[in-house]
Amino acid sequence: MNTSNFEPVDLSRATNTQLDLVNACFVGDAPQIWRDMAELNFVALRFVSIFAPLSDEALAEMSVNLVHQLVDSFGGTQPYIPSGFSYHMEAIAVKILKEFDGKNLRQLARKYKRSEGLVYKLIRADAAKKKHQSKAMAG
Repeated sequence: MNTSNFEPVDLSRATNTQLDLVNACFVGDAPQIWRDMAELNFVALRFVSIFAPLSDEALAEMSVNLVHQLVDSFGGTQPYIPSGFSYHMEAIAVKILKEFDGKNLRQLARKYKRSEGLVYKLIRADAAKKKHQSKAMAG
């Protein structure tokens, strides 16, 4: 999966009919958190191009199956789930450094919804890294 194209899931992209399909895949009284995770899975899968040929019914079953896998693996525990900021920030940093032309710091900050200070810090760190690498190659 190319994480540089990651977009947070917007549940409003699913219709009530689609969400009803997801919830119908649960047998009995499933906890609400299971249902919420399955709905999130469904929307995330529905808008990934490789899953486009699958029916809503198949994706609903897959979404619920993913929840059951998580429950089976982690049920009853309280696993720490990092926010993902640093993971996604790395992909954003690569894009920013690739697009930086020496004059567009403010535009990149707006485009990637980051502060100008953070963008400047990324650029400065990259320049220092390149300088260190060139010294190491020369010496």
